Amino acid sequence: MDRPHMRPRLEIVVPADLAEVRRAFEDRVQHPACTCRGRFARNHLHVEVGPERRHFWSPTLDVTLRRTDEGTLLLGRFGPHPDVWTMYVFLYATWAFFAVVALCWAMAQAVLEEPPTALLVVLGAGVLAGLTWLSGRVGAALGHDQMEDLFRMVDGLGEARRDEAGVVPDARG
Repeated sequence: MDRPHMRPRLEIVVPADLAEVRRAFEDRVQHPACTCRGRFARNHLHVEVGPERRHFWSPTLDVTLRRTDEGTLLLGRFGPHPDVWTMYVFLYATWAFFAVVALCWAMAQAVLEEPPTALLVVLGAGVLAGLTWLSGRVGAALGHDQMEDLFRMVDGLGEARRDEAGVVPDARG
């Protein structure tokens, strides 16, 4: 199994026009065996795990569709649910805020010729930021199987190509 990557990408060329791709996608979403939900808006499609299988670490897939000479190019990016993104942004901002305040406090302590004990808060904020990053990596690993399901949902619409970073999971098993 591939190790999880931060925001893996996919690139799929579908030898059909945009309307046909949309119909094929809508047919897949409406199929009784489909465990994913999807929405289509103009040249963008959003796929996520259905509510019965969704958990905190469940990924989503956002795909932009572009017309090409070969048909339709699907450019996608996997990521966590927007609620999870918001939580991580908040946590990183909180740790950064505490670090900046503690640095200012430590500088004031140094000017007053006191030991800069506030630097311990900076260290603590760094440790918490590292733990936040680590929890994101663990979450990506926990959601990897569902990410492969989302990939299969879109992969059947055309022929997949790995991007130059090689981060698209092999979901054809």
